[in-house]
Amino acid sequence: MAERPSLQTTEIDGVPTFWGDIGEAEDTLCLMFRVGHSDESFTRVGLTHLVEHLALNTVGQQPYAWNGFVDLTMCGFYATGRPDELVDFVARVCHALQALPADRLERETRVLRTEAAGRTRGPFQRLLWYRFGAQRYGLSGIPEWALWTATMDETQAWATARFTRQNAALWYMGRLPADLRLALPEGARRAPVETTPISPLPLPSVSPDVPGVVALGAICPRAIAMTVAANLCVQQALARLRLDEGIAREVEASYTPLTAESAHLAFSVPVLAEHTDAVRTGLVEVLQRLASEGPAAADFERAKEQARRGWADPRAAYSMLDWQARDALVGARGLSAEDLVTELETVSPEMVRSAVAEALPSAILLVPDSAQRPGDPFQEYPNSSADRISYGKPYFPMLKTAPQSSGWRRWFAAPPPPPTWPHLLIGDDGVMLSLGTDRKVTVRRGACAGYLCGKEGERTAVGLDGFTVCIVGGEWVKGDQAIRDLDAIFPKGSWIEA
Repeated sequence: MAERPSLQTTEIDGVPTFWGDIGEAEDTLCLMFRVGHSDESFTRVGLTHLVEHLALNTVGQQPYAWNGFVDLTMCGFYATGRPDELVDFVARVCHALQALPADRLERETRVLRTEAAGRTRGPFQRLLWYRFGAQRYGLSGIPEWALWTATMDETQAWATARFTRQNAALWYMGRLPADLRLALPEGARRAPVETTPISPLPLPSVSPDVPGVVALGAICPRAIAMTVAANLCVQQALARLRLDEGIAREVEASYTPLTAESAHLAFSVPVLAEHTDAVRTGLVEVLQRLASEGPAAADFERAKEQARRGWADPRAAYSMLDWQARDALVGARGLSAEDLVTELETVSPEMVRSAVAEALPSAILLVPDSAQRPGDPFQEYPNSSADRISYGKPYFPMLKTAPQSSGWRRWFAAPPPPPTWPHLLIGDDGVMLSLGTDRKVTVRRGACAGYLCGKEGERTAVGLDGFTVCIVGGEWVKGDQAIRDLDAIFPKGSWIEA
């Protein structure tokens, strides 16, 4: 087994710094900040991405490779090159964050809107939307609405408050240069946002979703045992669904740390329509068996050996450094490489069973509309608002056309077809669309995440809980007045005119 590289911890200009050297031809650096899409609001998604693009624009064309990223909880700037080049790169980024290039704002927003045009929202992102609604971690993958309206003052203020010394961490692969400086302003550490789901939300629950995929997500503890459990789930699901039954080609897993204590564990399986029920059954039963019986000894040892080999690879040091930097930014324990390996060896089959058993009660299962529901303990995901509006002005659809207006919770998935004759109630405190005897979709004025009004004669109100009401004025008697009433309800701060 190759010798594991020694990883060091230090501090540069007050910023926690993690580094190691595995003898690569070029060094790599990543300067990371504790800010991501989960820190934005629905109408301002994209601000962090815009800051990242503007700051990197000042780097210019270089002989070395550089780039940046924004995810749910972090924004990072990274480069690979000679030590002197990396010193220059990070100096440029730190300077630019404090004085973003205003002359590039319009062009960079156009670039980002073009980039977003080809982006699709995957099952892992939809699982987060179902759990958190149009806020916090549920904002993963939604359109970056801020790119249509962000001003330079707003963008710079966002950067000044969040891209600070106290909110940063750095990792470096190579020999740490003595002249590496991090000239960042003072600020405050930004704690991760809370992981409280929308309410009311019965768990575990099952919801119809887009065709072609079965997906399951749960909140789990951040622990080595959980990563071993995720590996075991994939192995066993593949053994059943691909090798034994021949109904699935792959099982994808995602383990996304959210806070110091919790993560989001998710699985996704692409399916053909005729195999949907069998795949759903197989995935759920694999997880339930692990939660009740734990892994077989041979499966457990194989999963641990895979982890040992992965961490023994010298290039795993990159992942370990990234892990340590992220831990520092969310206030986690900050395990060293040696701690991670030691903790892996203490993981037992019972710890794996317990980790899965703890996560499953919080599960959300997504299946195509055509799939059968799995039954107990899964409850139906709510498709009707618990909140109702009692007073308001009623509107009724035109009798000559089948209305397309609809209310649903599946953002950017195809909404279910509306019933033949819905009716609308618009009051001072919100809007409610009745879609049958018992099903009603409500968006309150005080709980509106965003109000899309960029299309003439069409309005979409999105609640913080993810419920969405879309109204096409031409389908309603006095529809123009209904649109005016809606415009009067929702505050200008929630408007999205993209």
